[in-house]
Amino acid sequence: MKKRVLGILGVCASFMLLLSACSNSGTAGSSAASQAESVSEGVSSAQQNAESDSELARLENKEEFRMAVKPFTTLDPCMGWGQYGPSLIQSKLMKINSTTIEKDLATDYSVSDDGLVWTFKIRDDVKFHDGSKLTAADVAFTFNNTKAIAGKVDLANMDEAVAVDDTTVEFRMNKPFSSFLYNTAALAIVPEKSYVDSATYAKNPIGSGPYKFVQYDEGQQLIMERNDDYYGDKPIFKKLVLLMMDTGSAFAAVQAGTVDMAKIDEQSAQSQVQGYKLKEFTTFDYRSISMPYNKPGTTTEEGDPIGNAVTSDVAVRKALSLGISREAIVQNALSGYGEATFDVFSKFGWGLGDLVKDVKDGDVEAAKKILDEAGWVEGSDGIREKDGVKAEFELLYGANAVDRQAIAMSFAEEAKKLGISVKPVGKDYDEIKKLAKSTPMVLGGGHCNPMNVDMIYDGRFAKTTGWSNVIGYSNAKTDEYIEKAFAAKTDEEANEYWQKVSWDGTEGPSVLGETCYIPLCYIRHLYFVREGIDLGKDVILAHDHGTASLQDVIHWDYKAAN
Repeated sequence: MKKRVLGILGVCASFMLLLSACSNSGTAGSSAASQAESVSEGVSSAQQNAESDSELARLENKEEFRMAVKPFTTLDPCMGWGQYGPSLIQSKLMKINSTTIEKDLATDYSVSDDGLVWTFKIRDDVKFHDGSKLTAADVAFTFNNTKAIAGKVDLANMDEAVAVDDTTVEFRMNKPFSSFLYNTAALAIVPEKSYVDSATYAKNPIGSGPYKFVQYDEGQQLIMERNDDYYGDKPIFKKLVLLMMDTGSAFAAVQAGTVDMAKIDEQSAQSQVQGYKLKEFTTFDYRSISMPYNKPGTTTEEGDPIGNAVTSDVAVRKALSLGISREAIVQNALSGYGEATFDVFSKFGWGLGDLVKDVKDGDVEAAKKILDEAGWVEGSDGIREKDGVKAEFELLYGANAVDRQAIAMSFAEEAKKLGISVKPVGKDYDEIKKLAKSTPMVLGGGHCNPMNVDMIYDGRFAKTTGWSNVIGYSNAKTDEYIEKAFAAKTDEEANEYWQKVSWDGTEGPSVLGETCYIPLCYIRHLYFVREGIDLGKDVILAHDHGTASLQDVIHWDYKAAN
């Protein structure tokens, strides 16, 4: 591209010099420059038209689909690749379809009466991209390896996976693990024979998925080609190119016409780009504010601070949840591209459902009353104070997360109405992780897996540094409900206990009780999509780690206008 542009500039420059040499007057020179500019525009326009025709031909012939996505860091499923969406290169035992779970490699599964053994039967017609057969031994290896290297999928309840024969694998648990089925939809299968270690495998991943690995330029692009031996529906496009870009760069690529689809931010979504349309994906990708639960003075096992003098007061937590307007935050921070929520699990069977339908939002006067009664008195500077402690705290967000910064700023404006001073601060996530149990933060997440309830409330994480239970919450009754949920024999029974973790009718850490987090909203995932592209069925997306929107990519098509 650069070479051709330079060629055009050279032609235009020569043409201008020729006209200038033939002219002896300022007026003639002006006219020549004007004509040269017209020629330059004509050449540039012709080039753009040619490039546009080439792009459409590429799509019409189903040769290649180019997409700008959020950057990702690994292609190894054991380390998290494909956990929140399709792995593309690899296959899974089960797969997520919006908010439901379906069979993929698995043809059947069963659970022992004591809940300690899960048995899966798998397809016998699946080959890896190198031609080798996928067997139960590869499945067992993948799960055992993920547990051994402390990968991203939580397998703490699993003792080992054992291949009984080529098409049968047993997962033997150290205690009941009712949500294990969801974990099988998060972890894609790698070949035992060619997996040396994570770093080596990620450079040249082999799988059995609908696309085969071609090239990976770290932090830049992933190129894949269709796997014509895939056991399921074959992708329509022969090649899929994922270009890793922040939302600003992705929008620029849309304006240049060099991508077919691009994830963009809320501000860019306000624009109109010729040849593209805006696609809003509904999600269960939530945003909430963590409220560190403990008083300051202790540390995590790793030595990082625990506790916050302001948010440890339940009156502050409840007043903020009641007094801030979620609708205002959605409008002001997300330009309306989101939906307010009081429960980050409300789209699943383990959520609070109708229990939160009457919860108030944006009730400033009621919130002020809670603070008044708790002894938080407003000072001359408008900031409340109690026992020498001012009602002020920092609110952390990822320094490069545009939507979280906007949410933090909007939340601060809402808190100001209550006499609470909130200072948004952007930091690197490694730094945030160390401060998470002492400083509120804008959280994002959302996965079709009830273990997320465990992750945010389980007392075993109360004194550890990391993304689990960042509020430092610990409650014996809550932990008991978690154990009962894991031990449940049916999904209905498990969901009943998962719901009780949040609220059992009397107490709990949700907004109905101690309000340890302040749920705000589900965001929309926004994409500019080239006109003529058909994205197939509507899907609901998980938290975005690069592939969430590719859930139905094998059915994407291009249909030129008549």
